[in-house]
Amino acid sequence: MCDLCERDILPDTYKKQRYFSLEVKVNHLKVIEWFEKQLASLKITCNKVATGVYYVIVDTSLISLIIPECCPDNSYSAVDKLKTTPTALITFNKESLKPPLNLHIVPIADLICEDQSLNEVLHQTVEKGVPELLPNVSFQASIAILTSIATD
Repeated sequence: MCDLCERDILPDTYKKQRYFSLEVKVNHLKVIEWFEKQLASLKITCNKVATGVYYVIVDTSLISLIIPECCPDNSYSAVDKLKTTPTALITFNKESLKPPLNLHIVPIADLICEDQSLNEVLHQTVEKGVPELLPNVSFQASIAILTSIATD
């Protein structure tokens, strides 16, 4: 209210709005350690090829598990390499990932919160099989997205 004329300075409908920003910093190394413990607890044959890249044998199938945000080598995200075996991408940010192939994409949060078990993810990847190309997808744009995620 104004002290002189006793009128409302601001309209009655005005309400101050506040915005909050929530920021989470993920310790990728700790998540990788946790993920490797989960793989070891399954008692299956697993080979760590590089940081964030694992080859796993489930029954008689070889599966590639790739965590693109932790993988420093872009060659593991190459379309030719992804098309050779059933592949699951385990990602921290599913929305920013748009690969040119029909890959099994699993948010790491689903594994941490136990919405899905790692064993379920492996069997779903086997069922999905070798990834196929998505129709009407630009290779150059998709490859640029995959490599930018791997280098971030």
